[in-house]
Amino acid sequence: MRRLRIEPNFVLEAVCAFVVAASASLLWASSGWALLTMVIGIALGTVLSRSNSVLIGGSIVTAGSLLFTVVLDLPSNDLLNWTVLVIVTGLLPYALTRGWMIRGLAMKSAESAVQARSIARRNAIESAYSEEKRRIAEELHDELGHQLSLTSVQINALSLDDSLTEKQRKALADMNRRLRESVSTLAHTVEILRDGAPAPTSPVSTSLSSAGDDLPEPSGTLGKGTEKQTAAELLAEAESAGTRVTITVGDREQLDEFPAGSLVGKVLREGLTNALKHAPGQVVGINLGFDSAQLLMSMDNDMPTDSTHRTLGAGTGISSLKSAVEAQGGDLDQIIETDQHELRLSLPLTAPARDHEPQANSTPLGSDDDPSVELGAARMRGNKRLAIAAALPLAALCLVIGAVVLNNWWHAERSLLKADVLKSLSIGMSTAQTQRELPDEEYTLISNEERQRANEGAPPGSTCRFYALTADQLSDRSGDLARLCFSSGELVSIDS
Repeated sequence: MRRLRIEPNFVLEAVCAFVVAASASLLWASSGWALLTMVIGIALGTVLSRSNSVLIGGSIVTAGSLLFTVVLDLPSNDLLNWTVLVIVTGLLPYALTRGWMIRGLAMKSAESAVQARSIARRNAIESAYSEEKRRIAEELHDELGHQLSLTSVQINALSLDDSLTEKQRKALADMNRRLRESVSTLAHTVEILRDGAPAPTSPVSTSLSSAGDDLPEPSGTLGKGTEKQTAAELLAEAESAGTRVTITVGDREQLDEFPAGSLVGKVLREGLTNALKHAPGQVVGINLGFDSAQLLMSMDNDMPTDSTHRTLGAGTGISSLKSAVEAQGGDLDQIIETDQHELRLSLPLTAPARDHEPQANSTPLGSDDDPSVELGAARMRGNKRLAIAAALPLAALCLVIGAVVLNNWWHAERSLLKADVLKSLSIGMSTAQTQRELPDEEYTLISNEERQRANEGAPPGSTCRFYALTADQLSDRSGDLARLCFSSGELVSIDS
């Protein structure tokens, strides 16, 4: 249950409004004071920051009115005039202004929330788009790049056959040239996918789960069989293409434990691809071992003496793999010397647990997100608060009127002079005899001005008392009084 929080500045402002309204009540007939009260009410409604202030102000005005009614025994008509003045010219403008301000704040808050979710949706779509581009680039680089390198080795091996005709040699040379151009185009495409291509200008999808469905998929043959192929089979494939590989490992079959799609397989394939591209014909040495809870692997090859193939690429494949290895708690280093190239991998056999693993369906996006729905709901909440703000002063007015009516009935009931008793009274009766027929209390809810006006027609030197003729507040005679005047120990006047 939400607790009502009352802060000192709210109470101070409400008390100030109450004091101003009370001052205005002294001159309630003055339109200037009423206008001033209205201006102050609107000003307070504008500057206050919480809707609780409406409740506080209304409670203070209502409590003060009831206090004047019951404790100070004020005349009901004056109290009612004062209450209407305070509520209509002070509390009601204040509450309406406060409610309107709250409604505006609710709308702004909803608009900010919608905008924040829209930005989050856009960022998530862009992130999904970038991730899909990265995945496609990785597939192209690892799978297609490796296959093109193997094809290049096979073409170079074929070109060494002495039985080839000149026309066949030219055809192989042309194939090799076109293959190098394809490798260059592939490298440029991978670079664009990894770094350069912007996200689409319009959202791909309204949800993160389906954002990748609309993005371009890689070719159906790209990376086919990678998950089933092992690192050992990857080496066999390279050897069959003419790559000379020497392996130092306790058991070559240990490579069967690592799929080609694993980090070990990807590093192995990247090393072979780089050796085929930049050091063709050189022996690739692979050392694989295990040290306590981590795998250690190194790949080295001599660099060619001619400058045709010595230039290494941009290293995007190694850079991408290095980030992936470090994310698993390992390390990947590339050592480039004048006559040798080496790749070193250390990788824990058990991947570390991640503290912030993404959870399924944790995205703030949803296909049913509709800004108009939330803004409409916020508008309804604002209108409801505005209606409540307007209802509070009216409820306070009803409470005060109810208290006045109840107080009038109570005093009238205790000072009721019944019709048969009034008829039995006659001028000249002794005061003692008359007192036995009269109620115990006289009617006190009459102002001094009304009492003075009523005594103007009384016999000189007499003392007058007032009694209610009916306690029914809905009767036409409600508020009518009987005046009995006494002088020299007898009843001298009876008036209604």
